[in-house]
Amino acid sequence: MKPQNIIALLFIFSLSSCSSCSKEFDCKSYDNNNALHSVTVNPKLDALITFTNDSFNNNISLNLIKSEKSDAYEETCTVLSTSCGCERNLEIIMSNAKKTIEISNSINILEFSDKNKNPTGYQYRLKSTLSSGEKMLTPVGNEIEGTLNELLHPISINGKTYENSFIFRNRAQEYRDSTDILDSLCIQKGTGMIALWIGKDVWLREDLVE
Repeated sequence: MKPQNIIALLFIFSLSSCSSCSKEFDCKSYDNNNALHSVTVNPKLDALITFTNDSFNNNISLNLIKSEKSDAYEETCTVLSTSCGCERNLEIIMSNAKKTIEISNSINILEFSDKNKNPTGYQYRLKSTLSSGEKMLTPVGNEIEGTLNELLHPISINGKTYENSFIFRNRAQEYRDSTDILDSLCIQKGTGMIALWIGKDVWLREDLVE
């Protein structure tokens, strides 16, 4: 047998041997107890959130129309895997009855099997599903606290200050879906959405109104 054929056979044998040298990892389900979950639009996954404005007779009610959290599963990795890890995901969509306000919020956490070489990666996305206006955070490893510290500030609404908050601004009117009336919203860490703006008018979350 020619030397190159022997080498080819040895290579094929090594591949088949390596593929059998696999490891199984128990991947956990999505856990609300992570730093990014605290700045989702709806950390408690309430079925309904109502916002009110004293100048108007109508409130704005947002219903939870989608809430999906990933379940636990087993991941099998071979020694030839270039990257192998566990994913945990959350997706939230909230909408009013007329679908003139529709908000999507998601978290993806990727934890590699070799934690020493590959730190945990995070992706946080917040957007208007009607106009594709989007905010994204992608901290890695222990950067997550620093990312939140840069994001969160005191926000004043109707003369009252709300700590640890940030404002998401929708795309400009000319770049939106024609039915999309949302201009911006405010999220407070641990509370979720606390205010919505349509033009200069603000609707405050009902349970925060004194």
